[in-house]
Amino acid sequence: MSGLHQFAPLTTAEIAASRIFREPDTRAAPIMPIPHEAGECDLRFDGRKPDEKYWFRDAAGAVLFGELQWRRLGCDKHVRPCVYTRDGWRAEAPASPRAMFNLDKLAAAQDALVILFEGPRKATRAASCFSRTLCSAFAGGANAAKQIDFSPMRGRAVTLWRDADEAGAFWQSATIEALQSAGVGSIRFVDPARLPAHMWELVPENKRDKLDVVDLIEAGVSPEAIGEAAESACVSVPISVGSGPTPLAAPVAPVTPYPVDALGDVLAGAARAIAAKVQCANAMAAQSVLAVASLAAQALADVRLPYGQTRPLSLYCLTVAASGDRKSSADLEAMVPVRMREKQLREAYEPLAKDYAVARAAWHGQRQQLERCKSDAIQISVMPDWLCESHSVAASSMARATHSVVVT
Repeated sequence: MSGLHQFAPLTTAEIAASRIFREPDTRAAPIMPIPHEAGECDLRFDGRKPDEKYWFRDAAGAVLFGELQWRRLGCDKHVRPCVYTRDGWRAEAPASPRAMFNLDKLAAAQDALVILFEGPRKATRAASCFSRTLCSAFAGGANAAKQIDFSPMRGRAVTLWRDADEAGAFWQSATIEALQSAGVGSIRFVDPARLPAHMWELVPENKRDKLDVVDLIEAGVSPEAIGEAAESACVSVPISVGSGPTPLAAPVAPVTPYPVDALGDVLAGAARAIAAKVQCANAMAAQSVLAVASLAAQALADVRLPYGQTRPLSLYCLTVAASGDRKSSADLEAMVPVRMREKQLREAYEPLAKDYAVARAAWHGQRQQLERCKSDAIQISVMPDWLCESHSVAASSMARATHSVVVT
């Protein structure tokens, strides 16, 4: 039989018996707003009730869904959305488009300024710091930005305050893109790097890599000081005007000054001197100095990562600039001490290398002579008897000559 029957169309029975089609979702749909008879949310995580609950409401103030958070000292936090269905409470996200946090307050003050945070907990805690601004947020993080109903933001002045980490930067970029599409009036963001240094120092070191507004509040910074610092650290984002295709990427934030002082007195002074001498940007000179410092230090120390791993204290630095912007000149100036040290080592090495070459050549010549003597001795052992006597005399003479060479 031909093998073509294997490619024949499936029959109705075969299709019904296959698993290529997903079973229909028979779960009950979320009920929004949540009815009063729903009672208290009884969802648990690892057998524990949530430590904090945040409820998202519609414009009239009725509860639509919630966000539950479990927080235990020394442990990772756990965040879960929750909805109510005819089968009870479930830990799942509501369907999109989703309402923003504090939507009822936004609806009641449509001309008020708005500041958006990464999550309702931060928006709630920060309310005391911004008495003339409405604090809001949305659920689901950066990946949910396209599922949020941002229409209440149309025409408003909006400020974003992200966490000071890579995930926060991604949230900010995704939120700016969504707000641009919603037609906001203006957008700003709080740049964590522009917050006062003394505020950073008040926050425990293990929290600085993800610093947020709650960390400042818990560190004892006054609400007034936080509000003033946020205003001073704001950076405006250009708003695209007119029709046309939607940009593929969010607008790039304005460049912030390179923190040369963070290099310390020695390296910062060297960076500024190089920038003044070769007439290049401070950031370019600082990059060269930082790379050379890494080169000098990588053989002397390692870096310990947060989870205990040890890695070389090395940096991979890339400077992007136009031709003629003095990239090579900055590198050459920063490398002067390294080249001087290399010259010193080379001057000390060259005479030692010559002595070694002479000693090795003498050793090699002696080794060859000994190997030839050993070969002649092996030949003597297999010679006929009538040649042994005459060859023995020659071998003895050669041995004496070899011995005199070795002694000499």
